[in-house]
Amino acid sequence: MTFQEFIKAWDGKPCEIAGAPQDQCVDLANQYIRDVLGEPIVEWTNAIDFPSRLLAPKWVFTQNNPNDNLMPEAGALMIWRPLPGHIGMYIRGDKNRFLSFDQNFPVGSKSHVQKHTWQNVIGWITYRSSNTLVAKSDCEKQKQEEIEKKNTLWKEKNEIKAELDNRKEQVSRLKQQLLVKDTVNSAYQSAMNDNSKKDKVIEELTKANKACQDAADKLGREKGEAINKLAKMSAEQELLQGTAQKSGFALIMQGIIQILVKREAKHGK
Repeated sequence: MTFQEFIKAWDGKPCEIAGAPQDQCVDLANQYIRDVLGEPIVEWTNAIDFPSRLLAPKWVFTQNNPNDNLMPEAGALMIWRPLPGHIGMYIRGDKNRFLSFDQNFPVGSKSHVQKHTWQNVIGWITYRSSNTLVAKSDCEKQKQEEIEKKNTLWKEKNEIKAELDNRKEQVSRLKQQLLVKDTVNSAYQSAMNDNSKKDKVIEELTKANKACQDAADKLGREKGEAINKLAKMSAEQELLQGTAQKSGFALIMQGIIQILVKREAKHGK
């Protein structure tokens, strides 16, 4: 019988399995333990004491802790305080409230689905059948293998990541070297361009200096020629002046001679 079949079979009915007092919560729980789980019932035990009677490895008690994320499985035996306690079978729920299959909650009620909060819940008991234990053992083994495989993969991943980081670092260094090389090439090219410009400027300056020197030489020659011409003209002027002076004196003497000649002629007569 499944848990759902059990609920359907007993919903709305009184359940008595272990003698007086009748129709208690533990009666429905024991009926569930026998019919669904196939285990011996727990006789003459208060609900709050079930965790001390249902022991490992078949039974696992989990203490209720509002601060963790643990939740019971469907069919888990929920345990309440205070003494004598209460017991019901968990159906579904969340961290605020849940549903369970109960009897005598409220007091005198028959088997039914009951809403609960987590108030006064001390924990729950989960059943592990032999098949479940074997499956759990296999599961644990598989889980361990998966963990080892995961650790191996994680180690390989870290090794690959380390190698990639190393390659990235090498690429980064190469990029820096290439950047430095490009910078040097750029500086060299700039220097070459500057030298070319410098050589061109020097060539232009040399041409300009030569043109200036040629112009100065030409000006010097022209100045020399002008000085020579001026000197020649001065000499010619002095010569003309001397000639003029001599010519004037000669005319004067000629005039005097003529006057004397004329006087002599008169006296001779």
